[in-house]
Amino acid sequence: MPAISSSPLEYRWLALMLAGVTLVFGTMSVATPVDDAFIIYRYAERWASGDGLTFNDGQHVEGATSLTWTVLLTLAARLGFLVASASTFLSLVTLVGTFVSLDWAMRGLRVRRGIRLGTLALFSLSTLQFKVTLFGLEFGLFALLLSLLTVYLGRLVDSGSQSDGATAALLAIVGGLLFLTRPETVVFLPGIYLVLMLHRVWRPSETAFSVKTANLALGGFFAIVLGATILRFSVFGQALPQSLAAKSPSWAALATRQGILQQLEWVRDGGRYFAAAYLRNPALAAILLLAIWLAFRGRRSLQLAVIGLPILFHHAVVIWAGGDWMPFDRFLSVFQVLFLLLFALVSEELLTHGLRPSLGLSGAVLGLVYVLANLTQAPPAWPPSLTRPVTGDHLYGLVGESLRARWREGDILLPEAIGRIGFVLPQATILDPESLVSPEIALQPDAFRSIYGRSHWPYALAQEPAVVLIHSLFDNRKGRTIVAAIENGYSCLLYTSPSPRDLIAHLVCRLLLEKGGGGGGGGGGGGG
Repeated sequence: MPAISSSPLEYRWLALMLAGVTLVFGTMSVATPVDDAFIIYRYAERWASGDGLTFNDGQHVEGATSLTWTVLLTLAARLGFLVASASTFLSLVTLVGTFVSLDWAMRGLRVRRGIRLGTLALFSLSTLQFKVTLFGLEFGLFALLLSLLTVYLGRLVDSGSQSDGATAALLAIVGGLLFLTRPETVVFLPGIYLVLMLHRVWRPSETAFSVKTANLALGGFFAIVLGATILRFSVFGQALPQSLAAKSPSWAALATRQGILQQLEWVRDGGRYFAAAYLRNPALAAILLLAIWLAFRGRRSLQLAVIGLPILFHHAVVIWAGGDWMPFDRFLSVFQVLFLLLFALVSEELLTHGLRPSLGLSGAVLGLVYVLANLTQAPPAWPPSLTRPVTGDHLYGLVGESLRARWREGDILLPEAIGRIGFVLPQATILDPESLVSPEIALQPDAFRSIYGRSHWPYALAQEPAVVLIHSLFDNRKGRTIVAAIENGYSCLLYTSPSPRDLIAHLVCRLLLEKGGGGGGGGGGGGG
């Protein structure tokens, strides 16, 4: 099957059209930010107004995972922009930037124009990635940095033996920004460096990169990581954001038999998370398997490795953490740009070595399955959905607005989801039951770890919050603890249904709870 060809001028016009499709479909993916996005929004507004990088007055806790995204939104707030609007605008900018850097990466990897256009067309229909990008969180920036990382890794791999200081500096900067955007990516560059060195020993005739450039890049990256870690210790007193530490296994627990068994259950749950995600988007599984097969056959093995390794490294981290709860399989969908790069390389290799018509048809079917998986699971909508009045995060916001004029200074609010209500009720001191911004809860010896964080409801309720706002009572221990606290007169209980996490779990059986509960007071759609 011959390769699809186009002139440089035709290519530019077609690529520009596909960039327009990307922007249109990205805009049609705009929706209400997820509850966790409002955590960053509150940090950004407080920092911009002079309250420091804090969620509550005087409490220096890094409850936002992405320092880079928080800084960008803080700058937007300082310039007078609405934080939520700035988040949407910047996310769309990163989406277009990812499109452009995907093209750069394929050019650097010497992928022919026809395959590049086909890959860009697939990206322009990657609505799952667009939905994740428009969460209001850092994932658009994360995908952009991933694609830029492949651009400069491609330059390194093809640099020959001559040292290139500019490439080393850019690799270090992009790797450092990735770490500041998602700290678990600290393993990306060191892991890729190790693979480069092993490949140099294993297949020296196929390896033509500058070791000095790689050493400079890794050294610069470690300098950025060290500086960021020192800054975190000096401001927050810990090396990682609390939002990650709360969800991570403790080394003390792993030293016990029970802790090891529990961690094995987490690994099982993490494996199930990706198995289900790949079943929903089987084209990604096929692309990854084809890339691994070609890499072991020795064809473009180094290029395939440096692009595929970040995917595999991050899979290992998420599996270790037990999976994820957010919609649209975010920890798979955000990597679609790297999957598409692998698709382009695999297609180029098969064409170079004589693609049979049957394989060409298989590639077309693979692309069709990819597009259908995206458009059916994350269909674009017009006009963009900016409000979802039937969802729990909106109810949390309404509760916050109703409390705003009546809130007393010094009172504690204990909401099961802290983002939106914390954003609309900035004067409230928020105690987070999942310990993302309340590390003292995570430090309790018998705190319960979940994919949302670490919780210890007896300790949280012992702080005598003025209002407890919940959306689920499926955890019997939590339910008994809350009801006992309310009966002792500690708090006013507000109950919302549905919940901010209804897209995944914790659907509330309102009638069942009303028949079994009563009490609770304070409205919010049901009792106790």
